[in-house]
Amino acid sequence: MTDKKQLLKEFLKDKEIPLFYQALWLDAVCGESGWDVLLSLDNNGLIRAFMPIFQRSKMGISAIILPKLTPYGGILYFPPKNLEKRLSLYAFKKTCTQDLINQMPKVHYFNVAMHPDFTDCQPFIWSGYGQKIRYTYRIHKGSSLAEIWEAFDAKTRNDILFAQSQVSVNEGQDFELFHQINKISFDSQGVKMIYNGDYLKRIYHLLNMSETQSANLWFASVETVAVAGIFVVSDETYTYYIASGKRENAPRGVISYLIWHAIQESVKRNLGFDFEGSDLKQVEHFFRSFGGVQTPYFQISKASNKLLDLGFRIMGKL
Repeated sequence: MTDKKQLLKEFLKDKEIPLFYQALWLDAVCGESGWDVLLSLDNNGLIRAFMPIFQRSKMGISAIILPKLTPYGGILYFPPKNLEKRLSLYAFKKTCTQDLINQMPKVHYFNVAMHPDFTDCQPFIWSGYGQKIRYTYRIHKGSSLAEIWEAFDAKTRNDILFAQSQVSVNEGQDFELFHQINKISFDSQGVKMIYNGDYLKRIYHLLNMSETQSANLWFASVETVAVAGIFVVSDETYTYYIASGKRENAPRGVISYLIWHAIQESVKRNLGFDFEGSDLKQVEHFFRSFGGVQTPYFQISKASNKLLDLGFRIMGKL
């Protein structure tokens, strides 16, 4: 463990932070030596902000991107408690952001989706980065199941009730089976999968070793045959939708039913539910049908030259 990681570990001992910034998650998706961290320190050497980074290189092109299955990254701030004025808080965040930008390793490409709590892109813009707004849908903690159900689109409720009459839902740990089912959905869309069953299994087991984080895999089965599955992870505040899939002969509404099951389990634990958003029109429409709060977040990007920038925009991230 590097000195910076050890310093961060000690600093975060008594703090609740989103799952995707925790060493446990980053070790699971990157490997213990596969990620690094940038620290912004105050005059006393105490952490005031940090940013995990995942750097990779392919065909001679280096990039800082998000790890697989990681929806949010970027900067988390820890302002001192004596910042009473908004303008002081704004100045604090801008100072921390610029400090971290100045430490950024030189790469050909940078592309990171920030956490929804991150609201000030100006230091990145002033440093030549681009930004775009993306959206997720969130069901906040504290909502009752009746309130959540009532907020669903009528068609979604009907699909759930139909699927509920056709399948049973059980928790499992057969990640090879889930990968096979999940891959069917990817293949039907002509999209290449970027992870396998072992990768999900690693995440599952590492998170479930923790007292405050968890991962769950649920299958929907017709009699004894699994026809669909969903994989979610949780921290102290939210459950996050990570992946799902279904067989071609799965009953109508089976994914909606699995999501509803995951939401019910989240409410039992007093957690919200984050769909993580999508830029695909049909997926956005599906997520929106669950009645969550539309929540914007920023994606920050930069390429070392215009030709690379154009190439990445056409081909997607590295």
